[in-house]
Amino acid sequence: MDLYYRFEKRKGIFNDAVLSNIHLVLNSFKRKNVVKDIVIDKSKIKFSSDEFEEFYLTPSNIKRKQLNCDGDYGLVCCLVILILKKHYEADFKFTADCFLNKTTDDIWFKAIKYVNKMLQARIKIKNNQFIF
Repeated sequence: MDLYYRFEKRKGIFNDAVLSNIHLVLNSFKRKNVVKDIVIDKSKIKFSSDEFEEFYLTPSNIKRKQLNCDGDYGLVCCLVILILKKHYEADFKFTADCFLNKTTDDIWFKAIKYVNKMLQARIKIKNNQFIF
């Protein structure tokens, strides 16, 4: 799966709530050896896998980034994307190759279920669009 993500007009730092939520997810998947080399601070979110590209995002990254990921690592990337979207709404833009083809991969449904439970959120997907 290919993910594309960027911030629209955001400047500054990641807030503590975002970092806390992302830390929970990444630590959980670190114990399962899905992610490694985790760096989470107010200026960046960065982690990697043995098989796929590194996820890297700063709070002022307005250039679109492309990430190829799959399997459990893809799930982690989707979780981080959904957490960022939940917190930053219109400031954060993302899409995936499945949405561009007008389909939705099962990985997104798993990610929605996980984030809804973890954050007590009500994220839904309708017509390949996320509703927060």
